[in-house]
Amino acid sequence: MTQPADKCCVCGSPDVTYRNYREQPFCWPCANCRCGLTPCVRETLYKPAQISARHGINHLTSDSRKEPTMACDIHTYFGLSYANYLVIPRTLLQSMPEEWQEQFTTLLTELDETFEGVPRAEAYIVQAAEEKEAGDLTVTERLSARVGKSLGGELSHTTLLGEVAELDSDDRVLVPATDPVPRYNRGRTRVQPATVVKEI
Repeated sequence: MTQPADKCCVCGSPDVTYRNYREQPFCWPCANCRCGLTPCVRETLYKPAQISARHGINHLTSDSRKEPTMACDIHTYFGLSYANYLVIPRTLLQSMPEEWQEQFTTLLTELDETFEGVPRAEAYIVQAAEEKEAGDLTVTERLSARVGKSLGGELSHTTLLGEVAELDSDDRVLVPATDPVPRYNRGRTRVQPATVVKEI
């Protein structure tokens, strides 16, 4: 239950509607922000003055995104998303400094050795996509996103395994799109970072 003195830990709003597993209070816009940052972390990194539009999608200013990051556990890193996997473009990884790459691959090797023998899928399908509301899709987008529409206007989504689930018009679905990150090209492609890479 919301306490009278409760304020959103991100923007300071008294309209608290959500608490995370750490009992930190959030207003609805902060809890549902799509800026890509983790609410559980950013309240310790950013000041309220850096929040550009509390009710907007771009929740924080571009300058605030350049502040130093803070180490955290995996669950906190994923934030409020329901993502079950972390997808990182190979081209971006090989564009990082060599010493960083060596540290990263050392951790990957440690992860593989720790869970060696644990059953995993043979392969995964990764497709660049855009998130859109089901009710706003064009006919072409519905076909590519495997979204069906009945004569009565009811929407449904069919998975690659043939499982069908009903959709509301404001449910968000993934529409396949062109990946803006270039191919790795046998380790040759490099992408210039948008911010200065911290020295290790």
